[in-house]
Amino acid sequence: MVVFIDTSALAKRYIEEVGSKEVDFYFQDENDILLAPVTTIEMKSVFTRRLREKSILLDIVKAASSEWEKEEPSFRSIPFNSTLRNAAIKVIERTGIKTLDSIQLASADLSSVDIFITADKALSRAAEIVLDIKVICIGSKALS
Repeated sequence: MVVFIDTSALAKRYIEEVGSKEVDFYFQDENDILLAPVTTIEMKSVFTRRLREKSILLDIVKAASSEWEKEEPSFRSIPFNSTLRNAAIKVIERTGIKTLDSIQLASADLSSVDIFITADKALSRAAEIVLDIKVICIGSKALS
């Protein structure tokens, strides 16, 4: 199964919180994980912001960043190109979601994915409008 995971859900794999076990379920050997081209930047933002907000300790950020850096090369990411840019603009026009969320959603829409995983309620609602696949919203709080 090809699983698209946005940053808000993916961060739960590296920072233990509500929804982490749900996210881990999709990291089975038979699943192919697909990410948007902005995910690497967003992950760094999540770790940095959470440290700045003092919602996690430096040791946790270091461990989370290290684990992410080890796993990140094993995930597929679609390229950022004019096709993705145009698709993201159409997603914004259709749903009104934020810029980076539109890139996440357009990335999934342009790919052959079986399921879309997010922890962002607004992105989940937009995904249900745009995508013709199963959409799962994990937890209750957006991270990105």
